[in-house]
Amino acid sequence: LINGNAELGIANIQMVDTDKFDILLTQEEHLYAIFRRDVFWIDREHDTITWDDIKKCPLSLSGGSVRMIMQSSLTDMDQLNAVAITTTKSSAIEWASSGRT
Repeated sequence: LINGNAELGIANIQMVDTDKFDILLTQEEHLYAIFRRDVFWIDREHDTITWDDIKKCPLSLSGGSVRMIMQSSLTDMDQLNAVAITTTKSSAIEWASSGRT
């Protein structure tokens, strides 16, 4: 963009040189937990999961989710049991669903 080779840029992290660009749109991102109910609760029915629940289990995270967790005031990345940090969401889901966590 700065060199004139492109006219539009899309970023999933905050840019550092915002004064050099006109920001046309920003959108809030959401962080989703995909989990098997029987892993967390054998005797209860729940539709949600808490950070305390998540801290007890091994995790497979995408790089984008790690960034969002690190920027969140809800938890500290050091408190989580991340056994895999993958480059894409689909590989994080594949890693977790294959039982490698």
